[in-house]
Amino acid sequence: MADRTAWSDIDAQPVQHGQRVGASSASGRRACLWLAGNVEPSRNERFTTEFVTAYETFLVIGANADIDRQLQEISLITPPVQVKIWGRAVDLLDGTEQRQIVVQDILRMDEPPATPTPTPTATPAPIQRLPYLVVTGAGATIRSEPSSAAAVLAQIPQGSEFDIVGRDGSLQWWQICCIGGEPGWIFRVLVSPQGI
Repeated sequence: MADRTAWSDIDAQPVQHGQRVGASSASGRRACLWLAGNVEPSRNERFTTEFVTAYETFLVIGANADIDRQLQEISLITPPVQVKIWGRAVDLLDGTEQRQIVVQDILRMDEPPATPTPTPTATPAPIQRLPYLVVTGAGATIRSEPSSAAAVLAQIPQGSEFDIVGRDGSLQWWQICCIGGEPGWIFRVLVSPQGI
């Protein structure tokens, strides 16, 4: 199920042809959107359902058979019910201005959110930490590549701990996470692996 916390509580905005609607990342690399409107039977012979907002009508299709079935069922409800959808908008390649939304999730606005029934759980097992490294060498350096000639990303004090990301082909360098949000490399004799 899609992450509903990313949905907007505002009404749908006007959409220009080719514009990314409600893009969830500033870079625009993801064409994720969330819109409020009605699902109705389609007037387009190639699609069974449409999504109608105050500003535009989209052809819609489910990302899987279950979502597609939900769209079809909701489209038959009279009067139409308000829904929010989450998915990706794509331009059709048939030369029309109408776009399609591949729907990832649907939230009917006429139903209260489902309240999960608490179920008894067994006492959880202790959580084991994933393998990590402890810096044992004084003045250890984290480098950008597995080489002593690579750029130094940071000087790390003895006793620092890092999650293990991987190793180089020669098994001389460990790749760790993270220095400034980026992985780095540390020479094997400067660390002690834990949990391996």
